Amino acid sequence: MPNATNRFWTQSGMRRALAAIEAIVDDAQKVLGEVAILAVRWRLTKSRDAAERLHRAIERNIPNPVNEALWAAPGTMLGALHMLEWTGDEEWEKLYLANVEQLWSTWLPSANAPCRLWTQDLYGDVVQLLGAAHGFAGNAYAMLRGARLLSSERREALYDRCVETLLATAVLEADGANWPPGVGPPRAGREKMLVQWCHGAPGIVTAMADIPVGRSPALDGMLQQAVTSPGLPDRSPRGTACATAPRAMATRFSSCTSAPATSCGSKGRARSLCTP
Repeated sequence: MPNATNRFWTQSGMRRALAAIEAIVDDAQKVLGEVAILAVRWRLTKSRDAAERLHRAIERNIPNPVNEALWAAPGTMLGALHMLEWTGDEEWEKLYLANVEQLWSTWLPSANAPCRLWTQDLYGDVVQLLGAAHGFAGNAYAMLRGARLLSSERREALYDRCVETLLATAVLEADGANWPPGVGPPRAGREKMLVQWCHGAPGIVTAMADIPVGRSPALDGMLQQAVTSPGLPDRSPRGTACATAPRAMATRFSSCTSAPATSCGSKGRARSLCTP
């Protein structure tokens, strides 16, 4: 907990933070949603009103047809998981699992790849994306993060489906591995391979970190194939391979010359290098 000398955590700083949250929370759907704002509000106030509004917002977003992490249930269900961890209240577990049911029911065999994928209705396009922001990795992460709450049968199926998709969609080169933005016909102007958190190996690496090492010798071997760049610390087989993939690929795609942001920039790529 930050100490009391931190300006933000003084009483006046807390009041200013709450005033800012109250000013935007009712209009928050004009950005990427109100769930994160309401979660911060609850953390600052522990108010019943904040908890109830947060619960309603997460529940209301379950059937969102966008079907990806930034706008739809895969992102907002993480609010329920955090509230469960903070409060221990089983109502948040029930809400999280209701989101899991929605995700599971829409995770279907793809006509574009030999695996199961989600379909996104995004910005006027109907596509099947793979990355952490808008596709498979972000959706799967929401379940991997709470895998302990799933039945053993579903947890095993979750791991198997993730491995299947990673193997089916990876693009391997002599010293690297990466994943395209999606499968099937690409969106106009979105044909390039990327090395970003939102699309490409960095987001895949961070989202898939909870798949147990050794789950699939084929996957571990594929990732190990990418370990050719010198100078990386000695880590677990999966950690080393996954860390190498974005770095090796980053040397050859001009799309990496981007801003220092998490989603589309160097911050997201750097985070993948720190993923155990």
